[in-house]
Amino acid sequence: MSHHSLEFLNVSFRYPDGYTALRNISFRIEDGEKVAVVGANGAGKSTLIMLTNGLFMSSEGAVFVGGMKVSKRSLTSVRRQVGLVFQDSDNQLFMPTVAEDVGFGLYNMGFSKNEVEERVGKALKSVGADGLGNMSPHRLSGGQKKRVAIAGVLAMQPDILIMDEPTSNLDLQARQQIIELIRSFSHTTLIATHDTGLIKQTCNRVLILDKGQLVAEERVVSHQVDLSG
Repeated sequence: MSHHSLEFLNVSFRYPDGYTALRNISFRIEDGEKVAVVGANGAGKSTLIMLTNGLFMSSEGAVFVGGMKVSKRSLTSVRRQVGLVFQDSDNQLFMPTVAEDVGFGLYNMGFSKNEVEERVGKALKSVGADGLGNMSPHRLSGGQKKRVAIAGVLAMQPDILIMDEPTSNLDLQARQQIIELIRSFSHTTLIATHDTGLIKQTCNRVLILDKGQLVAEERVVSHQVDLSG
């Protein structure tokens, strides 16, 4: 079984108030695939994203990362394998400098200063942000913040990337730069998005959610798919 696979098996999720956000969701993403999940607001995309690395736990069914069931006991291992990029980059950027933000998770895991600096440098370079290390995150543009947030995830060297609306609120140039960045990744990737252009340029498959249910799954042929229906 692939170490880089992601699988949902009959997953449902209910919030504490009783609202059922996901109902009996099953799908599998293989090593190296890039898959989009789409749907109207309230369809369950963000809830699904939160289940991938144990921020939420399924009410029924199970989520598997590389064949390992996501549970309270496996959280440390799961979060080393699954890197989550939030929709709002400000949720991931809170340190005085970019370099400190990118290295935050590594320091928490006990890496040495030299190891952290090496990984941070490589991660920033990989997203085209290697000149931003000493800057305050709050002085960055929206596109720069997104790149730095992605770098912070890449520095952890995850097997699987989970991205929530990675091109939202970006201008056209910054949006295309993020799309090209995603195209360059070899990671197994799940992207929650409304951006059909992003899907056409990067993804192999599309999962379509409606009112918490997986109602369709389409393969992107030559990066072209009809999402109007």
